[in-house]
Amino acid sequence: MSFLKKECFVTDAHHPRANRQSIINEDDRLQLAYCIYSDPRLPTTTIGNPHEKINLLFLHGSTFSKEVWEYTIELFFNKYGSAIGTVIAIDAVNHAASYELNKGKLGWVCTWEDIGKDAVKVLRDLNLKGGTIIIGHSMGGAAALHAAIVEKALIDSIVSIEPVCYADRKAFYSNKDVRNAYYKLLHAVHRSIRDTFDSEQQYLEFMRKKSFISTLHPRVLDALLANNTIVDPKTGVTRYKTPKNMQVTAYASSIMSTLYLPESVKAIDCEVLHIIGSKATWNPPEAAPALRKGLLFGTAVDIENGQHLVPLEMPDETFAAMLPFIDKRLRRIQELAKEEHSANPTTPEAREEYYWRGVAEADKLFTSGQKLIYSRL
Repeated sequence: MSFLKKECFVTDAHHPRANRQSIINEDDRLQLAYCIYSDPRLPTTTIGNPHEKINLLFLHGSTFSKEVWEYTIELFFNKYGSAIGTVIAIDAVNHAASYELNKGKLGWVCTWEDIGKDAVKVLRDLNLKGGTIIIGHSMGGAAALHAAIVEKALIDSIVSIEPVCYADRKAFYSNKDVRNAYYKLLHAVHRSIRDTFDSEQQYLEFMRKKSFISTLHPRVLDALLANNTIVDPKTGVTRYKTPKNMQVTAYASSIMSTLYLPESVKAIDCEVLHIIGSKATWNPPEAAPALRKGLLFGTAVDIENGQHLVPLEMPDETFAAMLPFIDKRLRRIQELAKEEHSANPTTPEAREEYYWRGVAEADKLFTSGQKLIYSRL
C-alpha cells in the first residue's frame, strides 16, 4: 500500500489547441485533472530554502494515467526526502480523469504538443519555487520535450523515457507504402484494445493476463486498475476509464509530433536525459540516434533488457538510471538558488547597483566566449 498523500485538482487546459479538430465546438474549453503528491512522513513545515528544492512533474504515455507514476514517486521521496518540493502527475486531456471532465468536447486529434503546453499551463498555475524536472514516458516523453521547447523559465530539465519522437518526414509524404504501414499499425493497435466487458471478473482477467499492460510491475498495474476501473452497479458491465477511441486518437496524433520533433529539439536550452530500453522495438532504430544528435545538452542512457514500457515494467531500474542526472540537477538547482535568490533588491539604490553588477558580469561572459543569455546549465 502506498504511503503517499494524494490531493487531486482540476484546472483549465491551455487554449487555443494546436489543431481545430482537437475540440468539437470552437467555443469548447478543455480541463485537466492532476494530482499533487506528498510524503506525510516528512515534517509539515518547510525545511530549508524552497528555491533549493526539486519539483517533479510526470506525464504518462498513451493508454495509461497519472497513477502509473505513484510507485516511482515513492522511490523519489525515499531517496530525496525533504529535498523534494512539489510532485505533480497529470492526466492527458483525453485520458482517465481528464477524459471524464472533457467528454463531449474532445475531437479526433490530441497533439502531443498540446500535452506539453498543458504541462506548462499547470506549472504557471502553481508558480513553484525551486527547479522543476519534467519526467515523461512515450507520449509523455515527447510531450515533455515539447514543453521544454515552448517554456524556458519554468523548466529546469527533462527526463524523456522511450519518447515516440521520430518519423521519416520525407518518406511519409512521398511514399505511399510508408503511410500505409503507419495506418496498418494504427489498425493493429485498435484491434488489440478492449475497453468494455460484461463483468468485472472478465475485465480483470483480460487486463491482468491478456492485455499488453499485463507485463507491468505489480505495483504499477495495481495502481492503474484501481484508478481506471468503472463498474456499473446495476449491470456489472465494467469498463476502462479511457475509452478505446480516445486511446487510438492519442496514438494516431503521434504523427503530428514525430514528423518535426527531431529538428525542433534543437531549440531546447536545458539538459535532457534520454532513456531507452535496450530491447525496445516500438520506436524505429533511427529514433534514438536522431534525437540524441539533435539535443544540444543531452545525456543518453540505455537500460539493459528494457522494452518500450520500461518505466512501468522496470521502475526500480529506471529510477536507478535517472539518479546520476537527478543528483546533478539537484546540485545545480541548489547552486542557482544561492546565486539568484540570496538577495532581492528593494530600494532604488540597491536595484541600480544590482543592474550595473549584472552588466559587468555580462561583459565578462561575452568576452570569455561563454553564453551571454541566462542558462541553467
